[in-house]
Amino acid sequence: MPSICTLPAEVLHLILRHLDPLDVAAVNSSCQDLNSYLKDNELLYKELYLNNWDKPSQEKDSELSWQDELENNIRLKKILASDSYQLHRNELSFICKTVLSHLGTAQADSESSKNVEYLSELFPISLVAGPLLASSSLYALSAPNGLGANNTPEERQLTAKLHVYYGVPCTSDHAPTSGGRCVQNFMHPYARSRVYDLRKYTDNTAWGPFLDDKTQGVDWEKMEAIMIVLHYNLSYVSIREGGKFPLPMWEKPFLGATPYSFVAQSQFHMPAPPQSAPSLTSLLFSTPPDNSESDEEADTYTARILSRCPILPTTQRDPFDVTGTWLRVVCFLDYSELFQFNFGLDAEHHYTLEEKPDMPPLDTEEAVRMIVMRLKVTKIRAPNVDSDDGECDYKGWPVVEFKGTSRSLHSSWDPNANSFIRGTVRMTPHGEVRWTTYSVFQGEERWKSEGIQVGGPGAARGVMGNWFEKDYDTHGPAGPTAFWKYSDNVSEKGLPRFRGM
Repeated sequence: MPSICTLPAEVLHLILRHLDPLDVAAVNSSCQDLNSYLKDNELLYKELYLNNWDKPSQEKDSELSWQDELENNIRLKKILASDSYQLHRNELSFICKTVLSHLGTAQADSESSKNVEYLSELFPISLVAGPLLASSSLYALSAPNGLGANNTPEERQLTAKLHVYYGVPCTSDHAPTSGGRCVQNFMHPYARSRVYDLRKYTDNTAWGPFLDDKTQGVDWEKMEAIMIVLHYNLSYVSIREGGKFPLPMWEKPFLGATPYSFVAQSQFHMPAPPQSAPSLTSLLFSTPPDNSESDEEADTYTARILSRCPILPTTQRDPFDVTGTWLRVVCFLDYSELFQFNFGLDAEHHYTLEEKPDMPPLDTEEAVRMIVMRLKVTKIRAPNVDSDDGECDYKGWPVVEFKGTSRSLHSSWDPNANSFIRGTVRMTPHGEVRWTTYSVFQGEERWKSEGIQVGGPGAARGVMGNWFEKDYDTHGPAGPTAFWKYSDNVSEKGLPRFRGM
């Protein structure tokens, strides 16, 4: 009887290209002839990959080993199909790196992205809550079923980063909130305690969601706490307003956490960065790069960005897609409550972070303000790569300056929301998109914020971080904030109005 191995190579290719990658792995181990046929068959592996996942950018495509990519995806699927807690913990680094690689190569429209759909299906409710999404030190504070934090700081940062990119906060009973509408999230008092602990606002952290080492490395456990607090507060806003204000990309796993997932209407496309500048995938999961290699090539790219076609407006030379209308949420405690929490007789402020890293859970109501920002790019300049104070940028990515206005969506006159605004967007040495904003009242700067854009440049998920007093007053006030793009147009057409809160 004829064997499949006797078929012409072209026919065998047509058969195998329609198989599930897991089945191809089984075929590979079925006999020596098929194993030989599949070995280094990059054309077949590429077709199998593109049948199941988004086509990477041309820049990334040239770097890929399609066989390695398929093998990594098969390994990821097998790991996540297992109910072994220890296996998930042991493979945490691989899981996080592979997931973020998928997000970095996803197509711009994340709602129709094969990669985003694939990842969402891999993370069922029964799985995500364990060692993958609810094993940071924050969840160890209230773990009712004995699930504690991962063992090392690196593991805790990884699980928090994965949780932030997943985007739907997990409750303390280790189940994600349902459709972004569940407000019975018992993690929020612990998260709020961290967000309003003024001991964590220091020069070393730039008063933002950064590690306490002046390197601009993102503290993903801080970002996780900010996400939980904002999601909880915005859930109340959405319910109170009758659902006219949906949560910003925090209802579906991984949605909007991909580069350029807010798709601009412009037909202009940025040139691909050189090899010495980071690819979008490497930005999502990277160690501090060596900026000393290929300096001339990276400098040439910067020059192309800064001087590209003088007839093009500045907005079309902006790789961060800043110009447009943005919605913003700002949360804050009544100052007397903030002061009592941090400096009262029983406050943990009397202890150092080393002596007592966490304050008691803070179960109190916050004020929530919805704001619209209309921003325009004003200048694009070369990155600062030689700073000794930790404020250096990633070579090959320009610094974008912007100005605009900020207006409350609650009332026509709000002394703390209605202002001019200015700021910068830059790529940190670790490959994260950092936003800095200043609120300007009658020519004087009053409030400042530091945030990270989750998903990379142009990500629809938006920016999360901290706001604080621009002179860095150690007594506050300070709190969480987020903003996300609403429109490419500098217009408020169609924006909702809100009652006070």
